[in-house]
Amino acid sequence: MIKITVHFENNSRELSFPESVTLLEAVRCAGAALYAPCGGEGRCGGCRVKAAGALSEPDELERERLGDLISGGVRLACRARAVGDAEVLVGEGDKSVYASEMLAEPTREFGVALDIGTTTVEASLVDLLTGERVRTSSSSNPQSVWGADVISRISAVSEGKTDVSEMSSLVRGCADMLRGKLGADGGAPCVAVGNTVMMSLFACVDPSPIGRAPFVPRELFGGYIASGENIFLPRCVSGFFGSDAMAAVIAVMYGGSEAADGWSKTADGGFILCDLGTNGEVAVYDGETLRVCSAAAGPALEGAGISCGMRAEAGAIDSVTINAGEVRCHVIGGGEARGVCGSGLIDAAACMLALGTIDRGGTLAEPFRLTDTVVITQDDIRALMLAKAAIRAALDIASEGVPRALPLYVSGGFAAGLSARSCARIGLIPQELAGNVRFIGNGALRGAELMLTRPELREVEARFAADAVYTELSGSPRFERQFLRSLEF
Repeated sequence: MIKITVHFENNSRELSFPESVTLLEAVRCAGAALYAPCGGEGRCGGCRVKAAGALSEPDELERERLGDLISGGVRLACRARAVGDAEVLVGEGDKSVYASEMLAEPTREFGVALDIGTTTVEASLVDLLTGERVRTSSSSNPQSVWGADVISRISAVSEGKTDVSEMSSLVRGCADMLRGKLGADGGAPCVAVGNTVMMSLFACVDPSPIGRAPFVPRELFGGYIASGENIFLPRCVSGFFGSDAMAAVIAVMYGGSEAADGWSKTADGGFILCDLGTNGEVAVYDGETLRVCSAAAGPALEGAGISCGMRAEAGAIDSVTINAGEVRCHVIGGGEARGVCGSGLIDAAACMLALGTIDRGGTLAEPFRLTDTVVITQDDIRALMLAKAAIRAALDIASEGVPRALPLYVSGGFAAGLSARSCARIGLIPQELAGNVRFIGNGALRGAELMLTRPELREVEARFAADAVYTELSGSPRFERQFLRSLEF
């Protein structure tokens, strides 16, 4: 924990926070209300403060809004983060306004939400009082040494190459590491979600039955992981529709109405949800019944198994466009590109189709160069085609007979950077749905956060999971036909 001293209205207050807290949050907790009409999105530049100490470097948005004021210690409270002890002066020469009364120093309690993905494990630290996300951290899933997908890991256990306890130790150790990086107390409450295989391995339950017909898991969960451990595992639907997808459903239904990131409360209406990942899940809700299915997409959309692939993090190309015939790339965090993540790969394929570099069958004459060091190969295109065909086939089957006017929510760790136009161009989603797509980032993590801070939603999730109508696609001739039809761009 770090110390931040906030000076305002002839008063000072010193509070403790996890490292990397925004100055805006620190000021609000100290009892001062900053002028921030954009809600802390950094668009208005109104939340100016003077600050000193261990602070994050100003980003492009701060430099644009503040210019030379930065050299005088002025920062945007919503953008600047304290990475160590710091001091903040509120109300001197800026547009700050103060709360009419001093607030008592709040008691801050934190919890952790975990999204245990096949490829990536992501964690967030959440203020249990306000429900706000404080910070996040992520890591590659260390179980990948036993294969990139869930079937490979089931096989590793069932064939005796490893055992459940070792698999569990790997992912539990990763989760503990992330909790530690977030500064969470070891006993802090936690909600962990993931596909059914990941949940089984996390809880040290043999996943082998999921790997053979009729694919029925030993447990669907819906309770605390073990006596004395404050880790709650929400309910899964089936062997291949897990609590991560159900958490995304909860996020869409109860995540609020913040238009900036695409969330909308739709519990009283219908929607289509596509959760992208190594295992792609589709949920369709018509206002009464939840219909769900899933398909193995492989790790390509998460940047794994791609020649220059990486997670959606600093250094990754997350979008590709064409301007006057020239390919242009956006790199997360700026600077030199280290690789390409899922959204960048989808954009690149759409651009290659537009340029005629690849045809509908995905044939590539030579590697397509995004930068001097980042290229797209023929094998990358094939991996993308297989992934998008599996997801598109599941989407078409699940949404058959559903009005195309329903909103399509696309969830996934990299989904916030996706382009609806590119997704439609490569055939990942139907063209007629492209105008009604809402990308919501990691819906699984958001849903876990909601169930962490609003425990009543755990029962809501359990009821939806128990009542969901699940369609098994594994071994289905109908799915195989749809998959083959969906392969081409």
